Amino acid sequence: MPYVPFHERHPPTTAQPPIPDPTYGPPFDASMDAGFAGEPSRKRRRDEDEAGDGGDVPGYDSVGHGQGDGQQSVFVQDEAGHGQRERHAHGQREAIVPSIFGIAPRNDFTRKVGEWVMMHCRGVEHVELEIKLGTLTSDGQNRLRMPTWCETIIPPDYPSGRFSSTLNKAQHASLNRLLNSVVSSSQALPPAARLRFSRAQHTDSFHADRAGRVRVSRDRAGAVVPGGVVRKRRLADLNVVNPNGGFDFRISASVEEPAEMPRGPEQMARDKDRACYRHQLCQVDLTVVTSRTSDGARPAVSYELEIEILDVPALIAEGEKEERGEDNHFDERLQSCLDSVRMLIRNA
Repeated sequence: MPYVPFHERHPPTTAQPPIPDPTYGPPFDASMDAGFAGEPSRKRRRDEDEAGDGGDVPGYDSVGHGQGDGQQSVFVQDEAGHGQRERHAHGQREAIVPSIFGIAPRNDFTRKVGEWVMMHCRGVEHVELEIKLGTLTSDGQNRLRMPTWCETIIPPDYPSGRFSSTLNKAQHASLNRLLNSVVSSSQALPPAARLRFSRAQHTDSFHADRAGRVRVSRDRAGAVVPGGVVRKRRLADLNVVNPNGGFDFRISASVEEPAEMPRGPEQMARDKDRACYRHQLCQVDLTVVTSRTSDGARPAVSYELEIEILDVPALIAEGEKEERGEDNHFDERLQSCLDSVRMLIRNA
């Protein structure tokens, strides 16, 4: 059956209240404006804004954080417990207020990703979250086109076609240079902001058993690496189409549970030469893969990039705090990982 958008599946059954006439607003109280009598207009001319040292706000750093200059601050909170500190500067340019309510709403994209993560990962042992760069194709060859101008989450039941997670050699080399440059430039930053490089070379062999397929990872000397015998099971995928970038991306939730050493023959093997870039909350793995099958076919070389979200149990714990209305860093952790993906795509 043809796809039916969500907003058309359950049409509203109750009449919507009419929009009030603009003149129905609260009556004006002259006393509310008494404090502004005789003050100049708060709208400044452009030449005043451009005067000084390029428009920096005194008492604030380049990202708008206060620097302890004696300004008063008030903490405001919405009904879901999300808060934000408003700053009132005396004799200085005022910071931009997030909205008419004084607070900013949750980022809807991040909220939806967070709901998906909690739905599929809560209470699951050995869960893994990873994000892969690639392309969504409508017919296996042509990239999927959607009626959107910006990054969009595709509903799970939408016929979005196939996701190909491979890069070409030039893209792989470009990302390798980019990440290496970030490693070098970040060493002067605080430890949490640094990007750390390591290299891993191993071979994954895949074997069939009664419960599914088992992966065995060995180093180049042939020894099984610690925790190298696992059975991987996919839980869910979330596809994101990105018309403004060279890549789409897919968020995947999987279980990698320990398994016994398989006795059956090897079905295929993948030699991996991996450059690992570890950050505070995620690790970027840039990999050259040489795949070999048991039928003696010519080996195939492919290039991949994936971002693994570190410490998924800690992320889930923050999500549970969010649901209870407690202070948490759930959105911030997700936003950091998603923004790392976006920056990789935009700079590739």
